[in-house]
Amino acid sequence: MEGVSSSTSTSTNKKKRAWPKDDFIDLVFSWSIENIFDDTLYENQVEKIPESFESVEHYLGSFFFLLLEETRADIAASLEVDYWRHIFSDGKEPYRTLPGDIVIISDAKPETASDLQRLGWNWTFASVTNISDNENDDLNASTNFKVKVARDIGIYKGVQKSFYIVFLINSIPNKRVWNALGMRNNLDIIEKVLCSGHAKQRENKCDVCSTSINDGPAGEVVNSLLTTLNVSQANAILTSLDTLKCCHKPSIELIWGPPGTGKTKTTSVMLFILLRMKYRTLTCAPTNVAITQVASRLVKLVRESLKNHSAEMDIVCPLGDILLVGNKDRLKVGHYIEEIYLDYRVDRLVECLGPLTGWKHCISSMSGFLEDCVSQYHIYVENELIKLKELADQEEAQKEKAKISSLIDFARSRFNSTASSLRRCMFVFCTHLPVCFIQEENFERMVRLISLLDCLEGMLFKENVGSKELEELFSSQQTIEVSSEAVLDEFSLRCLRSQCLGLLKDVRQSLGKLSLPSAMSKESIKEFCFQVAYLVLCTASSSYKLHSLDIKPFDLLVVDEAAQLKECESVIPFQLQGLTHTVLVGDECQLPATVKSRVSEEAGFGRSLFERLSSLGHFKHLLNIQYRMHPSISQFPNSSFYHNQIHDAPDSKKYG
Repeated sequence: MEGVSSSTSTSTNKKKRAWPKDDFIDLVFSWSIENIFDDTLYENQVEKIPESFESVEHYLGSFFFLLLEETRADIAASLEVDYWRHIFSDGKEPYRTLPGDIVIISDAKPETASDLQRLGWNWTFASVTNISDNENDDLNASTNFKVKVARDIGIYKGVQKSFYIVFLINSIPNKRVWNALGMRNNLDIIEKVLCSGHAKQRENKCDVCSTSINDGPAGEVVNSLLTTLNVSQANAILTSLDTLKCCHKPSIELIWGPPGTGKTKTTSVMLFILLRMKYRTLTCAPTNVAITQVASRLVKLVRESLKNHSAEMDIVCPLGDILLVGNKDRLKVGHYIEEIYLDYRVDRLVECLGPLTGWKHCISSMSGFLEDCVSQYHIYVENELIKLKELADQEEAQKEKAKISSLIDFARSRFNSTASSLRRCMFVFCTHLPVCFIQEENFERMVRLISLLDCLEGMLFKENVGSKELEELFSSQQTIEVSSEAVLDEFSLRCLRSQCLGLLKDVRQSLGKLSLPSAMSKESIKEFCFQVAYLVLCTASSSYKLHSLDIKPFDLLVVDEAAQLKECESVIPFQLQGLTHTVLVGDECQLPATVKSRVSEEAGFGRSLFERLSSLGHFKHLLNIQYRMHPSISQFPNSSFYHNQIHDAPDSKKYG
């Protein structure tokens, strides 16, 4: 473990305790147990969050002490439980942790929080800084980790001693907000948030950029997708996306979706339109569940759009434009969306870019097999015969000789091992690299190569193909010209071999011209994936990682379930470099974000930006048809919360 010095003052002077420019963890470590249980610790420093703000500094500064207070309450709630999960460090029940976990380390087993206040009890707060590199990355947790401790409790190198670990909270989300509140990277959207006169925003469109998003050739794509929506959903999308045509003024659009009106459907169709139109879009949500739901809907739309599109799309589904980011276990990444998940994509690309397992090796191996299969077989036989000469037992030698494969068996075995690796690389490139990056013609070549390999395998394993025919085939150096439009099933084995060799050469040359990342660095591959993706999905908290990447700016930020996102959490993605437009999708009449502190709740810490802008009269695009409830049920929320603006869908009566 690593220890660092930290303030442990228990002074009751609250104003000297909290310094917003200090390190977040150091401030947390400065608290005593008494401080943590003191519900009035920051009461004198916390102010109610106003409806409007005087400046950017006033706006960002309104959240500092509230964030500390909410963190204090969160830790207090963990300390108040009747039963603690005591996880030993002696191997009996290994503690699996994540970076950012705040824990208690003690040399004795605490039964309650009051034990820690007893005289002579040796313990400290600690924050996990990083986990062991030799752990299984898929687990994203470890039994070996380094910590930053609040105070020294006598942990020395080389001294074997058991300690008790009690998990309290994970500090990463709050620490990211804290750091974002101190950033001044990009204030375009934040300054737009602070502007007055939101109710008149619809009248303040840019005079220079007046072209509609569905004007021109791309309009056909937009219009075909909008036919699946009702009028209010389609208008919300069109009006929101019109702002992308403007590069002069930042914008914030609100889409108001009461229960059952299709918020997620509207969001996913909007994202699909943005994807087709090649706008770089960041999509955030307050929770992993919400962002996974959007990702699933989007992938479904992509797959459905490719059905009956072409024969190539029946083989692979190109998803390289979409990237899902976050912790696999927390996101609960299932099979349906794993192909857009960052870590899964990186692992697949590492395999296909490596010197021994990558695409160049696979193409060379297949070309060598198709050109020199007979020669390779003769070398194999010679080697086997040499081994037989070394056997003293003649009877055993005869048995081993009988095991030497025939040419047809050798060819089938060698083809299977070579083709499976090549197929995998072609499939990975077609699935995990954007078509616009690898280029349409290269995509078609790789898909056709996969088809040719399948046909070649089928022909090679026919019963009427023997070693003699195979030797004649592979001994021939004659090139047969075959049209790319030819039906694969009608190819002869000779034609297939010739076609494969030509296609292998073309694929090798064309892929060699691409700026593919090096397999030696996973980090460079991750940055490459961010760079080429047009649509990135993650929680608002996880978007913090994007600040450290040197990538092309996003054209638009879309926040789903925005009414459940604390306003201070919105600051993280808002400050991404180059971002000027955002769309918030939510419903402030539904449950807001959870707040544990009474002081924070009374100050409005759980309020979302969506709710605050709505209260100021910011224009909202209302989704006004509900499909979820029977009219007799929808009547109450409609009249009580939505001013009878919601209509029941024609078939809503079946929900009884």
